[in-house]
Amino acid sequence: MKAKNIFTLTLLAVLIFSSPLNAQEIITDFGKVSSMKGPYVTVGIHGSKEIRLHGKRDRLEIHDKQKRIAREKVSYKTDEGQALVDEIIFKKDEIVTFSLVSSPKDQALYYKTLSYDDLSTIKSPVKISSLEEISKNSVPSVFRASVAKFDAYYNKKSEHITLVVTAKPNKDGAKNFVEIITLDKDYNTVRESYIFYAKDADNGLKISDIVTYDNGTVAAVIAETNRKTVLGYTLIYLTNHEPVEAEVLPALDRIEGYKLSSNIQNDQFSFTIFSVDSEDLKQGAITVYKYDTKEHMIESETYSINESDLNQKRKNSLHRYKVYDNYIMENGSIIVTLSNSYSTVRQRNDGSIRVTNFENGFFIISLDKNLGISWSTEIPRNAYSTYGKIISTLSYYTKNGEMEIIFNTNAAQFKKGFYNYDVGRGGAYLPFVKARKFIPTKATIHLSSGEVSVEELKFNDGRSINAIHPEILEKDEEPGVYTLKANIGKKLNILKIDFK
Repeated sequence: MKAKNIFTLTLLAVLIFSSPLNAQEIITDFGKVSSMKGPYVTVGIHGSKEIRLHGKRDRLEIHDKQKRIAREKVSYKTDEGQALVDEIIFKKDEIVTFSLVSSPKDQALYYKTLSYDDLSTIKSPVKISSLEEISKNSVPSVFRASVAKFDAYYNKKSEHITLVVTAKPNKDGAKNFVEIITLDKDYNTVRESYIFYAKDADNGLKISDIVTYDNGTVAAVIAETNRKTVLGYTLIYLTNHEPVEAEVLPALDRIEGYKLSSNIQNDQFSFTIFSVDSEDLKQGAITVYKYDTKEHMIESETYSINESDLNQKRKNSLHRYKVYDNYIMENGSIIVTLSNSYSTVRQRNDGSIRVTNFENGFFIISLDKNLGISWSTEIPRNAYSTYGKIISTLSYYTKNGEMEIIFNTNAAQFKKGFYNYDVGRGGAYLPFVKARKFIPTKATIHLSSGEVSVEELKFNDGRSINAIHPEILEKDEEPGVYTLKANIGKKLNILKIDFK
């Protein structure tokens, strides 16, 4: 299929650099972040309570308004060995800990639920799965699995929990496999666990992307590798019917990024791949797949993009774009966002390594329900830092049809009283030690037209937030409401903020 050209089919939207328009709201200030020098690390927020996990993963404690109200040992013994905390899910009424326990003969998954009041046990440990039973069905024979990775994902709306185990057999000739288990709000398995085996015993497997959607559908992208080479990508989705597997292919030979849509609408979700021509790195393509899980139909379209089409101040950077976000609107249209981000690594004279993170803005396209192009636009950004969390962003879609992106800027970029990204290297640098001089900034994209405005964030109580740390401790059901860390003056606080 011949690729469509984005820039011959649509008009670029208008970019407006503006001064502050609306006041954002600090809903709750939980106070100063506790010292990271101790053995406990903050892992979650529930109401006014801060939940911390010990570095040994065997104890939890709860603080309320900087005062410790509970500390308990939460590890326990099982037939396979000692269960430590591997993953934690914070539900509305209870804490859920997950443990992957291994012994020379077996591996198993367990969960346990705890009270937010005093960390007392609500539900005693329950065994979910034994990988030994799965392994017996593998070829060539019975073997034990050395687990390579374990992750848990939670959908707050449906209360479904998805568990992913990537296992590597410890017997020659046996194949690597991935197991996906979905639990409902009562911890019952939603469907039979899904197993994906590598095609060859020498191949490795990796879950490259996974989303648990509001309607219970789970979609995942599995990469199969042969040492350092990616052999292919398989997209799977799990509903109440048989699992569906589909090979996904880029339009060009070098994949720079890919992402599943962050949501599902009318039983449809999408998957986007951005690829470039590896010979000159100046020809790119965006391939969008649209999946209908009810009708079991797949549509796809490819759009060409050239280096010369993008911001002229960012020459020779097409290959640095990644798929930042992918979202389906209620009318079936799709919003695809690319981020011009990359990192460089330099060895200092003393032998240490310096990693510098760069972010040069976003390229956004809107596709209608038939995958035709409605509009495209760019949001320029000019920032770099050796501290990745300072340069990272967060984004969300509001109920009134807007996409908003929150990021930090240097004060030099607001020196003229409005957002001006055309600054020198010093004006683009975000040093963590001077975070109190940053300016949190919001870009708003009107999704009906593609028009963009960029403004400095101002807060309702007059306090000045100097830097946002987009490490989400809690995401509210209301779009744009997050609990995260932020600098107020010289203090790093935990705040619940409505950014809209």
